[in-house]
Amino acid sequence: MTPLTHPTRTRLTDPLASSPDLTGRRAVVTGGSSGLGLVTTRALLQRGAQVVIGARDTARAEHARDRLAEELSLPAGRLIVAPLDLIDPHSIRDFAETVGDAPLDLLVLNAGISSVPLRHDHAGIESQFATNHLGHFALTGHLLPALEPGVDPRIVTVSSALYTGAKLDLDDLSNRTTYSPGAPTADPSSRT
Repeated sequence: MTPLTHPTRTRLTDPLASSPDLTGRRAVVTGGSSGLGLVTTRALLQRGAQVVIGARDTARAEHARDRLAEELSLPAGRLIVAPLDLIDPHSIRDFAETVGDAPLDLLVLNAGISSVPLRHDHAGIESQFATNHLGHFALTGHLLPALEPGVDPRIVTVSSALYTGAKLDLDDLSNRTTYSPGAPTADPSSRT
């Protein structure tokens, strides 16, 4: 594994080269049908894991599943798609009931939204915070019983470098007064 350097970060050319064989292990990857989630899903499958993709857009996830199944010559059942909308507590609970019926070894909290118009969840909380943070928190809580009997279970949270500029106003989780879809943490006085 050769690191590539950059003034502020290091990129590994094959970050999973030394990872163990995951045959017989079960993983959930939220948002596992595109971007970094798809790369994670592929890597886990290549190491032998069974993967469940939690996806809001199940048609797109099924398309990704079919492409991966063909590319990797996967047997039926190694890659499963299940509906999951992290802003909807009923969807989170239903997903957890579906995938939590057997031991789970790895939970990758990857799904996320950004730069979207202001909208709110059922409780009036701004959608990016509700989806990216609270939704994953709730999902983790629901899946803890399935992780406990897992083999060396892990929870991995994928984040963005944007967190460094984030400000959380616990008195205004609706974010109605300061919301900016392109820069969710921007000071409202700096807008043009």
